[in-house]
Amino acid sequence: MKKKLAAVFLISALILTSCNSSGAGSKTAPLKSDKKTSDNEVVWTLEDGAKVPEDNVKKLNEALYKKGYDVSVRFNYLKNDYVKNSPKEYHSALEKTIKEKKTDIAFCGWEYEDYPGEMTEFIRKGYFYPLEKWLVSSDGNAVYKLYDKEIWECAKIDNKNYFLPNENMSYTPSNVIGFNKKYLSQDKIESWNGTWAGLLSIMDGLKLKEDAAKILGFPSINSFQDMTSREVYTYKDGLFYNVKTGEITNPFNTKGFYEYLSFLHKCYLKKYIKHGMDDYSVTDDNETKQYDTGKFAMMFNVADDSGNADMVYKKRKFVVSNDIGIGTAVCANSDKKDKALLLLKALRTDDDLANILLWGDADKSKLTDADGFVDEDKVKNGIIYQPAAIGLSDGTFQLKGAKATDMRVYKKKCLSSKLRVKSAIAGFNPDYSNLKKELSVYTKLLEMYQDCWQKADFGKKMYNEYLYDYDKYKASEMTVLERPVIAVVGLCSGLNKTDVQIGLLNKLKGDGLDIKAISNNPIGLLYDMDVFTYPTELKFPDIVYSINKFMYLSEVNEEMDAWLVNIGGAIGQVNNLNTYNFGKLADAYFSAVNIDVAVMCVNTFVDVSNLKLQLANLYKHGIENIFIVLSHNDIDATTMDYKDGLQTYYVDNEKYLQALKYLKENVKEKVFSLEDVQNGILYEKVIEVLS
Repeated sequence: MKKKLAAVFLISALILTSCNSSGAGSKTAPLKSDKKTSDNEVVWTLEDGAKVPEDNVKKLNEALYKKGYDVSVRFNYLKNDYVKNSPKEYHSALEKTIKEKKTDIAFCGWEYEDYPGEMTEFIRKGYFYPLEKWLVSSDGNAVYKLYDKEIWECAKIDNKNYFLPNENMSYTPSNVIGFNKKYLSQDKIESWNGTWAGLLSIMDGLKLKEDAAKILGFPSINSFQDMTSREVYTYKDGLFYNVKTGEITNPFNTKGFYEYLSFLHKCYLKKYIKHGMDDYSVTDDNETKQYDTGKFAMMFNVADDSGNADMVYKKRKFVVSNDIGIGTAVCANSDKKDKALLLLKALRTDDDLANILLWGDADKSKLTDADGFVDEDKVKNGIIYQPAAIGLSDGTFQLKGAKATDMRVYKKKCLSSKLRVKSAIAGFNPDYSNLKKELSVYTKLLEMYQDCWQKADFGKKMYNEYLYDYDKYKASEMTVLERPVIAVVGLCSGLNKTDVQIGLLNKLKGDGLDIKAISNNPIGLLYDMDVFTYPTELKFPDIVYSINKFMYLSEVNEEMDAWLVNIGGAIGQVNNLNTYNFGKLADAYFSAVNIDVAVMCVNTFVDVSNLKLQLANLYKHGIENIFIVLSHNDIDATTMDYKDGLQTYYVDNEKYLQALKYLKENVKEKVFSLEDVQNGILYEKVIEVLS
């Protein structure tokens, strides 16, 4: 599922005249036009929810003329399906409009959760003009400087900018919790250490009247990391990304998510929380009354612009996200790209022009109230329903309810916040074309089990209870397995074991082999693996017998050619704190089955002397064929003594290749890169030894 990049569609070379503003280094000064002509008119296509009053358009064209811009605009509108929340109707109509050369500028469309990657797929068709050369020109650079560099990175498709980013608020600090000063002292609020356990302790200590709630709001699946966590995740298209490493993470496999669910479970039992995860429906009239009257002590995911002066907000770390799919682009086949870019530059850099387009007037005193926000009664030509489709929110007057009257100042403050974390996935847009089925299954699984904390027995057993339970396969005798076993092991967690298993599995199945795959990672469900969970306390020999019996019964009852097993955890302890159950799960597998091939995943800058000791341990168990795969991740040395496990970080390609060369020169075993896994080189060696 990771970082499968789409092919880049080639765009025909565009031959521009020497005065074309879209060329690198060119500078387009406003040209005096004596009259409006068809030669200077550009057509701008929007979805029909963003209709601009005709009088505003007329005033804008007049203002452009007065300011000396040799360009005018006419808007074209296409239908958008708001009922189905689908981008397809708009994109189909836009595709036809572009092919018929009936537009010069286009709104790219909205991103919808139910259609992951659709926006990217559309842009990759080559309909829009790449802006790299223009952005370094005088005109383009004036626009470029308006936005944070990481926003431009997030707006890239295949390392190119095809559109100007429109309004986006997803890079502002998000709230974990809001405290109500009417019920909690400042000292009590400040005492919160940011953990869910700490929050529960505060709630347990509160004595409230019956008509007041301890906590309101809706827990969210994307809010599980606490304020003190080293890890920061972002939720996009149903996938959880570790923003520091760029890795896709199954939340059920993270300590932070389990702690969050445990907190929710305890709150649920004590009736502090009434709603399920992401359940945004209010079913209790009293709950609405409590919110309206401020009769609550704390609130989930509350916005800091709620207007409640009694609220104190605790915020978590955030990243500039990739949710910048909405944008404004210039059509690649337009004959007026220079005029189109001139118009967009003028509107983005001249706030008077932008306000005329949106409000029909640039005079703030005629439009705003005493607080500086737009008074809707003063807007003569009506309010634009979807102004974000036009993309002129930063320098324009704001309606009541906006974060601030000056959005540029507000966003600059957000982006300079200490809570901001640089993202490793900025500009990463996966190709979902071959993953839509799997992604749909995965999303449904998340939805199905995200409220497992509401079950009475949560906490008494593994919370991912839908996985196979080893207790079902208790036995007291061993059976020799007949099928060959390929085992994927690692020196610690976070070293791409799942990637290696999936890569091998795809190659094996591609050759028509019936493979029985086992993983302890629920992500394996997407690849028809058997997902087998184990107790935190591994009891010998019971665990050995259960593994053996499960695999034996599978061989008896199913047609299969071989086993492919991902052994969870590590093959041994790292130090006295990072014990990884002392590699007990690996030992259990080594004792339960005769492994024919072991694939060892190691960190980038692995200690070769320690690696040789671990390899010797594998040979001791009778494993004759061992291959090494070098992970792109290395161990964060600062977490070496963390009791909750090691953290890893992504290593850049240059250092990775150096480490690969060094490892090949210092161990006798064959060493493979992750690329070797994907292109089948590792698979060929595995088949060779098994044959």
